[in-house]
Amino acid sequence: MAWKDLPIWLKFAIVFSIVNTILFLVSLYNYSNATKEVYNDMSPFAFLIYGLTTYPTILLFMLFSGKGKIAEIITLFFAGIINWFIIGALIGWIVGKIKSKK
Repeated sequence: MAWKDLPIWLKFAIVFSIVNTILFLVSLYNYSNATKEVYNDMSPFAFLIYGLTTYPTILLFMLFSGKGKIAEIITLFFAGIINWFIIGALIGWIVGKIKSKK
């Protein structure tokens, strides 16, 4: 199935998931740079943008907090993927409904 044959809701969901991955990698890079410097004030805010965008699924993150840094980071990543996929699918569905009426 080619990209042009996919339903519009799935296209939006895939694009939003890719944006999520890019934001996650930027946040992870910021976090790794912030922890290298002792006096950097950015460390607590490294995942702020990413955390705000994954807020609805942050409950999964709370379940796995305290299980280790790697488990928390992986959970936060997959929570973001799920969240952004659903948001992208809903926006794509709405756009598809609007386009079909024209």
